[in-house]
Amino acid sequence: MSKENNKDLNIPNQNDAALFDQLDLIEPRSMHGQPKVVWHSAQGCFVYDRQGNKFLDFTSGVLVANAGHNHPAVNGAIKKVVDRGLLTSYIFVNEERIKLIKKILEHTPHDMEQVLLFCSGSEAIEASIKLSRAWAIKNYGQSKRIVLSFQGNFHGRTLGSQLAGGIPALKDWIIDLDKNFIQLPYPNPNELYAQDFNNFLNELNKYGINYKEQISCVLFETYQGGSVKFAPIDFMQQLRNWCDENDIKLIMDEVQAGFGRTGKWWGFEHYNIEPDIIVCGKGISSSLPISAVIGSRDIMDQFPPGALSTTHSGNPVCCAAAAANIAVIENDNLAENARTMGDFMLAALNTLIKDYTHEIEGVYGQGLVAGIHFKTPETAQNVVDACIKKGLMLFNPVGPKGSTLKINPPLCIDKKTLNEGMFILERALKEIIQ
Repeated sequence: MSKENNKDLNIPNQNDAALFDQLDLIEPRSMHGQPKVVWHSAQGCFVYDRQGNKFLDFTSGVLVANAGHNHPAVNGAIKKVVDRGLLTSYIFVNEERIKLIKKILEHTPHDMEQVLLFCSGSEAIEASIKLSRAWAIKNYGQSKRIVLSFQGNFHGRTLGSQLAGGIPALKDWIIDLDKNFIQLPYPNPNELYAQDFNNFLNELNKYGINYKEQISCVLFETYQGGSVKFAPIDFMQQLRNWCDENDIKLIMDEVQAGFGRTGKWWGFEHYNIEPDIIVCGKGISSSLPISAVIGSRDIMDQFPPGALSTTHSGNPVCCAAAAANIAVIENDNLAENARTMGDFMLAALNTLIKDYTHEIEGVYGQGLVAGIHFKTPETAQNVVDACIKKGLMLFNPVGPKGSTLKINPPLCIDKKTLNEGMFILERALKEIIQ
């Protein structure tokens, strides 16, 4: 979608190349690794670089901009607080915090009574583990401290969240892994394992664990962020029942799935279950950094004042943005739009890849999040690069072997705009795959 619609863009633009050279010197590589476009402004489903080139955004800024970029209601809420002069309040009470918490609780299961706010998904995951283990130890003793999670899951980049995560390469720096964090094979819908809950128990039994006396919580990523794979419904329902039988807290990591992304308000609704704890972030605000842990009073209200908070918990500006964003998702029925547009998008993607099965393994997803699984990371990367040059914004491939091209446009997208993206993707596939 460059100014010259039929001509590929030079990426990086010659005027921006020097900026990337500077960053190579003054910023760690860990902050790099995305297509070399300098984001300058954004509106709705589009982002613009410094030269005014327009990109259709299929990233939502890593699944943040659910209501779209630069939404006037969200911006207006932010400006109202900024103009009042309240940019921070530590954990001193502000009205925006109260409004947001009430708004969040309107969309949670009836037994969820309290919300704890943070800045990032990693923080919220750490807090959910702390709350679950504290509850288990208080009620059963110190032996009930094992955190059970799944291979391939991503839960964050801090120590606790990576101990719980299921990607071994991210743990090399830890060296001495905590034996109380255990990951089991993820229930893949395409494998027999997923159809038989006993296989899950058989894997777990290899550790010689007493379920009720030793496991504090199960942490489950609603869909795997790196592959966009959902678990089978029957598996999740059996997992829920098993947690109940053994007094184990089920934590659903909704950081990438919540606030309408999958076509329902919460992604776990696809499984017809209710968790004990919800962890959410990203799409909560469509803008500023904020996350939350949600649960019942007996889980959430265990620590004395100040013992589970952070400097920017409940920041008034972020809270105002999030409350306004939730109202937009409600009023514009964006979860339902994600469902209908998602059905259209997934059907289009499955049609699109039929001629390329020698290079593409398949498409996974639900609502407005999808992953195209390429057979090699090189092909996936080349397709991303081609899309960027043609005006379709994607982030670089993710998931196992870096072979998944992830697609997640803002939830406000319409069919015409979605078709524009599909057309660019089709051109890129034709160009790259022979």
